[in-house]
Amino acid sequence: MLRALVCLSMLLAIPVHAADTARARLEAFSGRIHTVSAHFEQSVLGAKGNRGEPSSGTLALKTPRQFRWHTTEPFEQLIIADATRNGGFPPLMLDPVDFVGLYRQNMARQAEQIKPS
Repeated sequence: MLRALVCLSMLLAIPVHAADTARARLEAFSGRIHTVSAHFEQSVLGAKGNRGEPSSGTLALKTPRQFRWHTTEPFEQLIIADATRNGGFPPLMLDPVDFVGLYRQNMARQAEQIKPS
Protein backbone atom coordinates (compact mmCIF):
# COMPACT_ATOMS: atom_id res chain seq x y z
CA MET A 1 0.00 0.00 0.00
CA LEU A 2 2.77 2.41 0.96
CA ARG A 3 4.65 1.54 -2.22
CA ALA A 4 1.52 2.35 -4.30
CA LEU A 5 1.12 5.73 -2.57
CA VAL A 6 4.77 6.60 -3.16
CA CYS A 7 4.50 5.64 -6.85
CA LEU A 8 1.28 7.62 -7.23
CA SER A 9 2.78 10.72 -5.60
CA MET A 10 5.83 10.47 -7.89
CA LEU A 11 3.61 10.19 -10.97
CA LEU A 12 1.58 13.21 -9.90
CA ALA A 13 4.73 15.23 -9.31
CA ILE A 14 6.11 14.60 -12.82
CA PRO A 15 3.63 16.89 -14.70
CA VAL A 16 4.24 19.71 -12.20
CA HIS A 17 8.00 19.41 -12.66
CA ALA A 18 7.59 19.14 -16.46
CA ALA A 19 5.38 22.23 -16.47
CA ASP A 20 7.92 24.16 -14.38
CA THR A 21 10.71 23.04 -16.71
CA ALA A 22 8.69 23.97 -19.82
CA ARG A 23 7.80 27.36 -18.30
CA ALA A 24 11.45 28.03 -17.47
CA ARG A 25 12.51 27.09 -21.00
CA LEU A 26 9.77 29.30 -22.51
CA GLU A 27 10.73 32.25 -20.30
CA ALA A 28 14.42 31.82 -21.15
CA PHE A 29 13.61 31.66 -24.87
CA SER A 30 11.16 34.56 -24.85
CA GLY A 31 13.51 36.70 -22.77
CA ARG A 32 15.75 36.97 -25.84
CA ILE A 33 12.90 37.92 -28.22
CA HIS A 34 12.04 41.58 -28.68
CA THR A 35 9.76 41.44 -31.74
CA VAL A 36 7.53 38.85 -33.37
CA SER A 37 5.60 39.18 -36.61
CA ALA A 38 3.52 36.68 -38.53
CA HIS A 39 0.90 36.27 -41.25
CA PHE A 40 -2.26 34.48 -40.13
CA GLU A 41 -5.21 32.77 -41.76
CA GLN A 42 -8.14 31.68 -39.63
CA SER A 43 -11.75 30.59 -39.79
CA VAL A 44 -14.27 29.99 -37.04
CA LEU A 45 -16.35 26.85 -36.67
CA GLY A 46 -19.96 27.42 -35.71
CA ALA A 47 -21.84 25.43 -33.07
CA LYS A 48 -23.08 23.03 -35.78
CA GLY A 49 -19.59 22.55 -37.22
CA ASN A 50 -20.12 24.83 -40.20
CA ARG A 51 -17.03 26.80 -41.18
CA GLY A 52 -17.37 30.58 -41.16
CA GLU A 53 -15.82 33.00 -43.60
CA PRO A 54 -12.01 32.83 -43.45
CA SER A 55 -10.00 35.88 -42.47
CA SER A 56 -6.33 36.71 -42.82
CA GLY A 57 -3.86 39.40 -41.93
CA THR A 58 -0.74 40.12 -39.92
CA LEU A 59 0.18 40.07 -36.26
CA ALA A 60 3.07 41.96 -34.65
CA LEU A 61 4.28 41.97 -31.05
CA LYS A 62 7.05 44.13 -29.61
CA THR A 63 8.40 44.32 -26.10
CA PRO A 64 7.33 45.77 -23.77
CA ARG A 65 3.67 44.96 -24.34
CA GLN A 66 2.94 46.40 -27.77
CA PHE A 67 0.45 44.59 -29.98
CA ARG A 68 -0.74 45.13 -33.59
CA TRP A 69 -3.43 42.95 -35.23
CA HIS A 70 -4.22 43.86 -38.84
CA THR A 71 -6.96 41.87 -40.55
CA THR A 72 -6.93 42.38 -44.32
CA GLU A 73 -9.54 39.88 -45.51
CA PRO A 74 -12.57 39.78 -45.71
CA PHE A 75 -12.76 43.25 -44.09
CA GLU A 76 -9.90 45.46 -43.11
CA GLN A 77 -9.58 45.96 -39.39
CA LEU A 78 -6.67 47.31 -37.37
CA ILE A 79 -6.19 46.89 -33.63
CA ILE A 80 -3.22 48.53 -31.94
CA ALA A 81 -2.65 48.17 -28.22
CA ASP A 82 -0.03 49.43 -25.83
CA ALA A 83 -0.63 47.73 -22.50
CA THR A 84 1.53 50.25 -20.65
CA ARG A 85 -1.10 52.96 -21.18
CA ASN A 86 -4.36 51.14 -20.46
CA GLY A 87 -4.41 51.92 -16.73
CA GLY A 88 -5.50 48.41 -15.84
CA PHE A 89 -8.88 48.66 -17.58
CA PRO A 90 -10.19 45.60 -19.44
CA PRO A 91 -9.65 45.66 -23.21
CA LEU A 92 -12.36 47.05 -25.45
CA MET A 93 -13.74 44.26 -27.62
CA LEU A 94 -15.10 45.38 -30.99
CA ASP A 95 -17.24 43.33 -33.34
CA PRO A 96 -15.98 43.15 -36.93
CA VAL A 97 -17.42 45.81 -39.23
CA ASP A 98 -19.22 44.59 -42.36
CA PHE A 99 -18.16 47.35 -44.74
CA VAL A 100 -19.75 45.64 -47.75
CA GLY A 101 -23.11 45.50 -45.93
CA LEU A 102 -22.81 49.15 -44.89
CA TYR A 103 -22.00 50.13 -48.47
CA ARG A 104 -25.00 48.21 -49.81
CA GLN A 105 -27.32 49.83 -47.24
CA ASN A 106 -26.02 53.26 -48.16
CA MET A 107 -26.49 52.58 -51.88
CA ALA A 108 -30.06 51.32 -51.26
CA ARG A 109 -30.90 54.51 -49.31
CA GLN A 110 -29.49 56.68 -52.06
CA ALA A 111 -31.46 54.76 -54.69
CA GLU A 112 -34.68 55.28 -52.73
CA GLN A 113 -34.01 59.02 -52.45
CA ILE A 114 -33.37 59.37 -56.17
CA LYS A 115 -36.38 57.23 -57.22
CA PRO A 116 -39.00 59.46 -58.97
CA SER A 117 -42.43 59.70 -57.29
